[in-house]
Amino acid sequence: MHKVGIPTVVLERSDALREEGAAIGMWTNAFRALDAIGVAEPCRAAHPLNTRIRILRDSGAKLREFGMDECHGGPHEIRPVFRSGLLKALEGGVHSERMHFGVKVADARSTADGATVTLDDGRELRSRAVIGADGVRSVVGRSLNIPAPTYSGYIAYRGVARFDDGLPVPEQTISMVFGAGGRRAGMIPLDDRHVYWFTTANRPASDPPLRDPAACKADALQLVRDWHWGVASVIQQTDEAGISRACIMDRWMAPGRSVGEGALSLVGDALHPCTPNLGQGGCLALEDAVVLAQALRGVQGGGAGGTLRSATATAVAEALRGYERERSVRALRIAAQSWLFGFVLQMPFAPVVAARDFYVKNLLMPQHFLSHTLFDVGSL
Repeated sequence: MHKVGIPTVVLERSDALREEGAAIGMWTNAFRALDAIGVAEPCRAAHPLNTRIRILRDSGAKLREFGMDECHGGPHEIRPVFRSGLLKALEGGVHSERMHFGVKVADARSTADGATVTLDDGRELRSRAVIGADGVRSVVGRSLNIPAPTYSGYIAYRGVARFDDGLPVPEQTISMVFGAGGRRAGMIPLDDRHVYWFTTANRPASDPPLRDPAACKADALQLVRDWHWGVASVIQQTDEAGISRACIMDRWMAPGRSVGEGALSLVGDALHPCTPNLGQGGCLALEDAVVLAQALRGVQGGGAGGTLRSATATAVAEALRGYERERSVRALRIAAQSWLFGFVLQMPFAPVVAARDFYVKNLLMPQHFLSHTLFDVGSL
């Protein structure tokens, strides 16, 4: 919003920039969005390109390895980044006096001339528009009666391991390790000392969540016991306080439909949470930010450098509905593809596992492997 001259106030419930989540995958489409916003270079400077991918079996077999340059649509840009570094880069594009930490939103509603946010202390803030960027269980989304996300049947552990004497995995290479029984793992170098990793496991919705950090680390290690490729050593090297556990959820948007109301809308996981199997959750959120700014730029008073103050409430609402409809098609495609990918990989049945391994080893075509990352949001 600041990039296109629309004054914006950011309300953050945490007392400072949040760092949970450890790292986030950034693919070509995300860096195109960051370029449009003007904050891509700090992320590029801190994290090297990943140029190869290995698909491995837990038993030690290598199913497939190929270079990203074998995928159509290149050059490709794949860099997992520290979440804290990404937030700091984005913060650099916002005037500090516009950011308010330790503010908890209780409700949001559309009004005749804009929108009103109610804080948990009873204060009300009025604005021309309110955009909920508050995650899967969005308060703004609840105000809009957005359906709750659907549990996909499995959980994921994530973390970042630090190695001061060299990485235990090949540099600039994504390593995906497939097991049996709905278990898999991934390891991706962040830089020359850090490895981002994840592991998954099927769990019923009734399973009580683990909240103790030591128990989470022990469970993650148990999932990959006796695996090859150093997965357990990477998890073992991770500070237990930095390991997150998440129930994997998604919510599909009907294509061509809007979900907001008046001057209320949503972005990112608040709008379209998807499973992490394609690494596109954060990328979609950045795409949203650019497309939303493009939509509102078209109705701001006085053109570029103007504000929404002189725009009619109807014009703002129409711009938001157009943004939502545009994003619904892209988000549904990614959500469905990611869900299907995860559904197949999490199936615990031996014949499915055997078919999966045969396909990856003999039939997988690298040319189309990164097709979902080629979206270009354009410029601001």
